[in-house]
Amino acid sequence: MHACPVPPPTYATPLRRRRRTAIPVIVLVILAGAGAAFYWAGRPSPVTVSGTMTIVGDVAGGRACTGDGGFEDLQDGTSVVVHDAAGKVIGTGRLGEGAGEQLVADTALRCRFAFRVPDVPRQRFYGIEVSHRGIVQFTAAEVDREDVELSLGP
Repeated sequence: MHACPVPPPTYATPLRRRRRTAIPVIVLVILAGAGAAFYWAGRPSPVTVSGTMTIVGDVAGGRACTGDGGFEDLQDGTSVVVHDAAGKVIGTGRLGEGAGEQLVADTALRCRFAFRVPDVPRQRFYGIEVSHRGIVQFTAAEVDREDVELSLGP
């Protein structure tokens, strides 16, 4: 009788073990990347809400100005808060330095402050409040056009 030859035992070489481990890891990384891409692709990109706050009348200063009289709270650094339609705060920023306009004898008749609030979640409507002056509503189209203009005074 002939004996069946017995094949020599096979041992997993270090290279085979690394391949067996590497393939599932690579597949897992690819799936995680695809999942993250799918998640972020469905989310709208944030917007920057930018605009101006203008005071007409009670203004102190010339080219660099601040609010005066009843508008003393309006100055460089005053808070700007952006709300969603439900009133939840979704972004905060600050007024920049006031720029005097319509100067008469080095005294401004108007004071304009610029502001920018970056990384605001995209909404259909935005409520913008400067200091404690109340919330003013703007549409997404107005915010996208950077057509956010607030004013106080006559």
